[in-house]
Amino acid sequence: MKKRLLSIVLLVVAAVLLTLPLSADAACNIYGKITYSANTNTGTNIYVTPVTTSAVTPGFAYYFSIPVAYGNLIGTAHSAQASGKTVLVYGNAASCPGTGITRFGGTAQQINIVNFY
Repeated sequence: MKKRLLSIVLLVVAAVLLTLPLSADAACNIYGKITYSANTNTGTNIYVTPVTTSAVTPGFAYYFSIPVAYGNLIGTAHSAQASGKTVLVYGNAASCPGTGITRFGGTAQQINIVNFY
C-alpha cells in the first residue's frame, strides 16, 4: 500500500513540476537522482538516473555539464547527490536522447531538489 501511495505521490509531484515554467532554453528535463558527478577544469558533469515506479533500475543515465561559472548550480547538484535527494534537471539539449547507456542532456540550466516529507 505504501509503495502504491508513494508512486501516486511521485507522479502527481512530477506532473506539477513539469507544468511549471521552464528555463527558456531547456528542452531535456529529467526527473531522477544524481548518482555520479565529476569535477573538471571547466565545470562539473552530473549523471542523473531517472526515477521509475518499477523495482528495476534503468540501465542508463542522462548526463549534464555545468560550467564553472554556474557555481550555485554546482553546489545544488553536489548537495542533492550527497543527501540522496530526487531532482528535476533542466538541460538545454534540443531533445532528450532515447538510446545509449549515457545520454547527453546538454548544459544544465536549472536544478530543482524535490523534497518528500
